[in-house]
Amino acid sequence: FQLSSVSMPALSNVAYSAFRSCTNLTSVDMPLVTMLAKSVFEGCTRLTAVHMPLLTEVGESAFRSCSSLASVNMTSAKTVGLRAFRDCSSLVSVSMPLATSVANEAFKACWSLSSVNFPLVTSIEAFVFHSCSSLYTANIPSVTSLDVGAFIYCSSLSRVDMPVLSIVGDNALQLCANLTNVSMPIVSSVGYKSFLGCASLASVNMPVVESIGDSAFLNCSSLATLHAPLVTSLGEYTFSECTNLTIVDMNLVVSVGSGAFHSCSSLTSASMPLMTSMGYRAFYLCAGLTNVTIPMVTRVSAEAFVLCSSLASVNMPLVTDVGSFAFYQCSSLASVSMPLVTSVGLKSFQACSSLTSFNAPDQLLLPTSLTFIGNSSFFQCTGLRGDL
Repeated sequence: FQLSSVSMPALSNVAYSAFRSCTNLTSVDMPLVTMLAKSVFEGCTRLTAVHMPLLTEVGESAFRSCSSLASVNMTSAKTVGLRAFRDCSSLVSVSMPLATSVANEAFKACWSLSSVNFPLVTSIEAFVFHSCSSLYTANIPSVTSLDVGAFIYCSSLSRVDMPVLSIVGDNALQLCANLTNVSMPIVSSVGYKSFLGCASLASVNMPVVESIGDSAFLNCSSLATLHAPLVTSLGEYTFSECTNLTIVDMNLVVSVGSGAFHSCSSLTSASMPLMTSMGYRAFYLCAGLTNVTIPMVTRVSAEAFVLCSSLASVNMPLVTDVGSFAFYQCSSLASVSMPLVTSVGLKSFQACSSLTSFNAPDQLLLPTSLTFIGNSSFFQCTGLRGDL
């Protein structure tokens, strides 16, 4: 079918798949249309110009795979359906100032899309801007929630200003490699892998966030400052491989998941005075860590501080159980205070070559409460003196 242009000045609605796969269609003029049904122009690969000033509802897949469509200015549009513009690879800009709803995958794989303007939209649904690799700015000031994968793989996105955002969903900004700063003043929850691989992210301001999910900031290698004073729970590998993170001050944290600070090689200080639960390898390979304040913890998990080569002293007055390899090769560790310890696991202090004090000045003093010492617990602790 060789249809190249459509002008229907009196038409108000367009039915399902009406012009689907009209590959020669280049322009559409429908000044009175208010609603487009599903797949109306899907696959119109040469469509470049659309004039629909009264359009309020863009149906599911309405413009999907319109690979030549470069701009969309639909000033009356209020709802954008599922996959409405997915795979519009030439689409550069979108402005919908009255839109309040944008459905899943609406702009997925719009590789050329560089800017969007949705001032009234309150929720970005799942994968709306997935793989919009040229997206640089997003004006969405009213958004309160980002669903799963909302901006995943938006590798050019440099800034996010969402002053009323309260929920960051799983994978929401994953691999936004150019994102440098995040200010989300009322965010309360950050989901799984939400900022994973944001390699340029330098600072995060989330003053009321309470929960940060697994791998949320994994491999954010430029992250140096974090302001999250109300957070109470960190998931597994939350800040793993954040190699520029220097100080963590989280006075309300009670639970730290496995590997939460794994390989944070620049981390020098961690203050968590209320923490009671520590996961496996929580501070593994934090080579710059010199000071840890966690007085409420009762168990040091397995491999928690392996190769923390700068850690000089440990004061954990309530600890009863030290897991296997907990302080393995902490070569600068000189003093340990654990007066209530009952169990010291396999190789827990092995190769702590600077250790000279365990519960007593310049000697090894094991409390009478101790019932178990694992194999090689103090092997190669050449500075220890005392009788067992």
